[in-house]
Amino acid sequence: MLKAQLSGNYRLKLYPNGYISGMIFPSPSFVVDGWESNANKSVYFVQSGVKDMSAPSRSDSVGRAKRKIFDIALLNEWDYFVTLTLDQKEIDRTNAEEVAKKFRKWLNNMVTRKDLKYIFVFEHHKDKKGIHMHGLVKCDKLNLSPSVSAKTGRPMYTKSGQRIYDLKDWKYGFTQCIDLYGEPIHVAKYITKYITKDTEKIAGNFYYAGGHDLQREPIVYVGNFENPQNIIPMYFDNQKNDLETKFLMELALKQNAERLEKYRKEIFKKR
Repeated sequence: MLKAQLSGNYRLKLYPNGYISGMIFPSPSFVVDGWESNANKSVYFVQSGVKDMSAPSRSDSVGRAKRKIFDIALLNEWDYFVTLTLDQKEIDRTNAEEVAKKFRKWLNNMVTRKDLKYIFVFEHHKDKKGIHMHGLVKCDKLNLSPSVSAKTGRPMYTKSGQRIYDLKDWKYGFTQCIDLYGEPIHVAKYITKYITKDTEKIAGNFYYAGGHDLQREPIVYVGNFENPQNIIPMYFDNQKNDLETKFLMELALKQNAERLEKYRKEIFKKR
């Protein structure tokens, strides 16, 4: 895995809860701009000599969408995990354009009236025709009603013991609304699992995200190694505990550890 010493660089993404992910290459692959505060713009990279990004493939688009969903999910606080279904009597759930039009209108109305913050992913039913939505929301004004089993008349719970609610604000079908629990990183990974290599855009989008003060971009740092080891190009994050990842994290951060922590505190204190 470790080879002769060569120059190289890395790209780090920082999140307010302490999670760090990165990409590392044995030869210069990123334009080194230093610290970037991405409140109002995106930062993209091109790996030199690998592919022409002016005409990205479908897999490139899926990968970018998945990373965007992950970023938004991890950068923001959420209250509930929500599943929205569509009643064929209320709307043609096989007509993606009609569904998207009414869904966008509903989202805009909820943002205006109830200050909803959200990220939703469309998904096809197993028949590949009908559509339903999964998402994360933050809102303290939702019209929720405890779900009750039609068979027993008893309150409904998840296997983990979370109470299940009906979202009365949704008028187009059935709903399931669950209190979030667990670490934010697990929540972010859970919502991204609905985007797979076979996922296709529905009505022109992989996901819908919005609301007041929604954070979309983590802090990004692109830097050079002074004397790095030549390693296989890879992704890494500070949740992994293997020796290879520990080596990469130490290599990428030791030059900037004090500066990195100070910068993160300053930026996220303003958000």
